[in-house]
Amino acid sequence: MQENAELFRADVTSQPWKDYVNYIDQMVLDDFDRFIRKSLNYLMDNMTMDESIAPLFEIRMELDEEGLTYNPSLEMGREDSFLGLIEGLINDLYNVARLIPRLAKGRINYKTDLEDITDLIEMREEVSSLVIGAMKMAEEYQDSFERYSYLWVDDLQEFMKNFLIFGHAPTPEELDTRTEDIIPKTQPTLDQFQQQIDSYERLYEEVSRCENTKVFHGWLQCDCRPFKQALLNTIKRWSFLFKRHLSNHVINSLADLESFMTVTRGGLKKPLKEGDYDGLVEVMGHLMKVKERQVATDNMFEPLKQTIELLKTYGEEMPEETHLKLQVGPDGTGKGCCARSLRAPHLLDSGFPEVLRQETESSWRTGPRWSPRPGVSS
Repeated sequence: MQENAELFRADVTSQPWKDYVNYIDQMVLDDFDRFIRKSLNYLMDNMTMDESIAPLFEIRMELDEEGLTYNPSLEMGREDSFLGLIEGLINDLYNVARLIPRLAKGRINYKTDLEDITDLIEMREEVSSLVIGAMKMAEEYQDSFERYSYLWVDDLQEFMKNFLIFGHAPTPEELDTRTEDIIPKTQPTLDQFQQQIDSYERLYEEVSRCENTKVFHGWLQCDCRPFKQALLNTIKRWSFLFKRHLSNHVINSLADLESFMTVTRGGLKKPLKEGDYDGLVEVMGHLMKVKERQVATDNMFEPLKQTIELLKTYGEEMPEETHLKLQVGPDGTGKGCCARSLRAPHLLDSGFPEVLRQETESSWRTGPRWSPRPGVSS
């Protein structure tokens, strides 16, 4: 305008020049109007249920520390929400008008006049209404996954603790009324573990079939893959918790038996000398412990084998060392090297029990007939 005034040698204080400036000013305002109107029309034209039109925007469904969420958020009132993103995009259209100074003197910037245009206000409200409608549908879709919320809300270790007490997933009533006096003391059976693991395996298959994307109102696409993968991983953690408990039970049971065997073998192999009454008592003590444990040992191997077979159906393989400990022995007992090592026939058949009995009876009558131990007067 300054250049034109110089070329025309115009009197910038004259009314004709002022009218000319106002005319150009209105042209600029109209161009901004058309720019914003076309942009809003583009948004509305693509926010339709027409399946032939590709979705205009995309959000992500995720599973994080806060639970099931959308990115960007669909919560109203947040600046970083999806609605806030769209409103920010529209505000940027209006803010373009602030980049050019107003030509007409005494008037405020173009953006202010544009924000007062009724048609643009209605179009802007229409866009916001379409966004809110799609957001509500997305929230309803989000609510459909609430049935899985216990998987990311409940504590795994606390759940396992209660399962080992009740033998099943306890109800809130059972947890509320639980006291030490009424807690059942029996361990869950292998069938109960299998039922629990199978429930997670079925759940995994169910979630695997969930759709990877979901489109709301034909224009807002949701990428469900981040949430889906996170939920599948969570289900696997629950399933693995029970599988690991079973595998640890097998390994720990055999390790406990092996530890007992080591102590027992060491005690039974100690040489005994005549007069070593304490040594004889110690050996007989080991034999008594073997006898006391023999029934439990004989009965533990078949359940352990069943546990290993169950884990194998889920693709869980035990270490080779575990299978060696459970292999069938030459005697056909099927209890492997662990059980066979508990047998000490050379001691059981050596007459030691009879010697112990005789020495005990003799000590009650005349005192021990063996030589006194060093340091003890006769």
